[in-house]
Amino acid sequence: MQNSISFDRLHKLLEYVPAEGHFVWKSRSISEFASEMQWKRWRTRYEGKKAGSVNGSGYRHIQLDRRHYLEHRLAWLYYYGEFPANEIDHINGDKADNRLANLRHVTAVQNNQNKKRPSHNTSGVIGVAPARSRGKWIAHIKVGEENIYLGTFKSIELAAAARRGAEKVAGFHPNHGRRTA
Repeated sequence: MQNSISFDRLHKLLEYVPAEGHFVWKSRSISEFASEMQWKRWRTRYEGKKAGSVNGSGYRHIQLDRRHYLEHRLAWLYYYGEFPANEIDHINGDKADNRLANLRHVTAVQNNQNKKRPSHNTSGVIGVAPARSRGKWIAHIKVGEENIYLGTFKSIELAAAARRGAEKVAGFHPNHGRRTA
């Protein structure tokens, strides 16, 4: 997505509430509308109210000047004065929680190191799966583009411990692998 809205334009249109993580529509001049009726309609529907909605992927977005923007990227622009160069991670995993304290600027690799456990995961631990040999567990980890085999273990607990140790060494976020529920 191309970042085209300016810092000044964003501040003219919206007020960001960092502690609550949402935007509120500011008053607009009648000169921005084709008619007084459109202006009054806009004021009744939007002025002073929470901006945006949740998209199909679970992220909040806002339409400004006929373009859609992800709210967490707008929050970064609003507070820091520029769009983030990379990705914004929602630390707690809630895509709609845009409180400033829940957002951090990260690379794609770092963002992937703070993922929820996939719903199709059967072991309950990211990177741990049952081995084909009965009663054993395999642990692995992906760091950057490299898949690393951590070993085959007699118990899921040992495999999970190996995985957690590897996550710590690789700098994964402590929330990585939390439940999706």
